Amino acid sequence: MIEEVLRDALDAARAPVPLPLIAMWAAVAVVAAVIVVRLRNGDFGWGPGAALFAIGGASVALLCAVGRPQGATTYKFVDQVVAEQRMLRACRAHLQVHGRVVPGSIERRLGTDQYRFRLESRSDRPPATLEVRYDGLVPDTFRSGAEITAKGTLVRDGSLDVEPDGIMAKCPTMIWPLPEPEWRPAEPGP
Repeated sequence: MIEEVLRDALDAARAPVPLPLIAMWAAVAVVAAVIVVRLRNGDFGWGPGAALFAIGGASVALLCAVGRPQGATTYKFVDQVVAEQRMLRACRAHLQVHGRVVPGSIERRLGTDQYRFRLESRSDRPPATLEVRYDGLVPDTFRSGAEITAKGTLVRDGSLDVEPDGIMAKCPTMIWPLPEPEWRPAEPGP
């Protein structure tokens, strides 16, 4: 029994530690070191302060870089993207943004397939708008007021740069009158 426990402990110790976990513990260690130094003598000095700043910055960068699987896409609504804009831009997050095209905001550069438009929150969400840029063919159902999902990343000016074929327009719902079903009396069973 003890041998099994020791074997399991050795296997766990030999297993590779994921980078996000290392980065998280590095960030915790930096915070703990800052607290200890402040309590001990109240002054960092240039050397320890610069070292803590470098380790903290590296751990945050590592968390952003490897904190999500490669190619992972985050699904957000327009109001969520606007609220978390700085963090999403810093981590260069790949986004799928769901919203409604602001009526009258679609602009197309003459002779090209370059579009600019604004995306707004749905009526059931907090109000927010986001500038969007797209270069490519748009779906047939893409128009002012259409509900869409755009795949891309936030750029420095805060707008969404949509990747090629990154616009998916929701099909408009149309309610057709259904014909009345025919009812027949059930045939008696055996």
